[in-house]
Amino acid sequence: MRRSPGRRGGPKGTSLPPLHVEACATPDPALLLELQLRAIRHHGGEAYGPSELSAWCDAAREDAEAGLLRGFQTYVAHRGGHLVGYGCFSGEDGLIGALYVEGDQMGQGVGTALLAALEAAALAQRMRTLYVHASLNAVPFYLRRGFTALVSNAYELPSGLQLAMVRMVKDLGG
Repeated sequence: MRRSPGRRGGPKGTSLPPLHVEACATPDPALLLELQLRAIRHHGGEAYGPSELSAWCDAAREDAEAGLLRGFQTYVAHRGGHLVGYGCFSGEDGLIGALYVEGDQMGQGVGTALLAALEAAALAQRMRTLYVHASLNAVPFYLRRGFTALVSNAYELPSGLQLAMVRMVKDLGG
């Protein structure tokens, strides 16, 4: 289990409980979906309009029901006994399928710790690169962590709506 030290920055400078990031062989899809939906609603409005957010949430539900990320390697982050984020990637091609953080935990190191766990797992499997189709609000996060933007594209949601994304890649040097 990876442990990150508690960080200052809670209410009125209080210390946050330690962050625990670990591999999760049997994730609870319903729990992860609920976190994903909260994160989309909390962060997504920075880059997308209400109709796009609604369609994105609908697509997330459909993807979860279809088991779209089944077979991906999943890591979860807990703080104070609560799930505060998760991320997953494909060990076959290095696609980051998801990286979501609870709204009140943004800026507290959760996403960075999850991404570090994904990168470490990919390196342990001798993968050379990771890539992601990043939502527009997530692009700055990935850029700050060494990813390069390759191309802007659109992900067609089941509703037919096009959700703007950016394909990004990181050379792991492995």
